[in-house]
Amino acid sequence: MTLRRLSPALVAPAIAALLLAGCSAGPAANEAESSSSPSESASESASGQTEAEACAAMVGGLENLAGLDPNQLMDDMTNDPDAAIATLDEAESAIVAATDEVTNAELEPIAQEAAAATTSYFDLIRDAAADPASADVTAIQTGLTTFTEAFMEVQEACTA
Repeated sequence: MTLRRLSPALVAPAIAALLLAGCSAGPAANEAESSSSPSESASESASGQTEAEACAAMVGGLENLAGLDPNQLMDDMTNDPDAAIATLDEAESAIVAATDEVTNAELEPIAQEAAAATTSYFDLIRDAAADPASADVTAIQTGLTTFTEAFMEVQEACTA
């Protein structure tokens, strides 16, 4: 499989899945609910971080990913792999930094799982960009599934 066919098949779906999942809508709803809810302290962990604050941190990290132009990224993967890798590095750093901000006891494991899935998936994509001939399509597809499921779990936790 060529990198030109690999990129759209495995990079764009991750971005699209996260955008379509409505990840950015969850925390705003939770913040509104928790700020008017008398049980706000029930959603606050021992660290003092509320679920709404934790969700806002996680979604903040996704803003960088959501801001990527999938067409440009795919073009870079084909024509300028170094630029594509730099773009992925920046998006990954933003997501991992945001998930590291989560200290809420209930959401911290979900955030760490999302960070691990991000790093694993982006490593696979970076490897494919650097050496398309050795790209493991099955591993990339599995990584995409894990990555998407991790952020669907974030969304579920933040809209519950």
